Amino acid sequence: MASILLNLSSDSKMASETTDNFTVNFSPSVPISGNWTVALQSASLWYSWYNISGDYGNQTFRYYNGVAWKDITITSGLYGLPDINTFVQAAMKANGDYTAGTPDVFDITLTPDYNTFKCLITVSGGYQVDLTVGNLYKLLGFTAIIVTTSQEGENNVNITNGIDKVLIHVDCVTGSYNGNTTSDVIYGFSPNVSPSSLIEIVPYQLINLPVNKSGYLNYVRIYITDQQNRRLNLNGETVSLGLILKRII
Repeated sequence: MASILLNLSSDSKMASETTDNFTVNFSPSVPISGNWTVALQSASLWYSWYNISGDYGNQTFRYYNGVAWKDITITSGLYGLPDINTFVQAAMKANGDYTAGTPDVFDITLTPDYNTFKCLITVSGGYQVDLTVGNLYKLLGFTAIIVTTSQEGENNVNITNGIDKVLIHVDCVTGSYNGNTTSDVIYGFSPNVSPSSLIEIVPYQLINLPVNKSGYLNYVRIYITDQQNRRLNLNGETVSLGLILKRII
């Protein structure tokens, strides 16, 4: 049984492509006459996608200080709930909306409730939080409301922004499903490392899936999504794959 190892990397992407969606062109083309399968031997990518960014429309935090409404733009990044609170209060301090002390006192606080999986927004001194602007409310587990009294969100905090699984797609793959729809997914996983860490994948067992091309393999397109097939923006961090092609006939 003939086999071919393909070591692929987003380092070879074209300037117009991204590391989460790139094409590798083969020169010369890879001969694949007959019936072939492909399996993921290994993969590495960085846990580098954000949960707050312009892609999600959730960077705006609007609050009322008793006199005027003010907008805070949260810098794109990967945040836990305490991080969001720290960013918001730092911006409020820069706006002069705090009481100096040791520690400083703020009339808006976002606190995680680890027992209920909800976010508590505490407001006082006539302050309010407008969650009808943008999509930050979804991350915080609220509905699109104006918070005028201290309360917990109606829903659980969605700190992953709905990204529960990462799917690796290879466009020459057939024979896989994502939900009830045919797909080109070759592998799926949930991250088991901390944010900003390298994710290294070595499947315990190779799953050989049919190749949907014949004759020659001129190129392979690789792209990364979440379980809803939404683009997973890796912010330029490298993706590397090892694929094994096998001829079965």
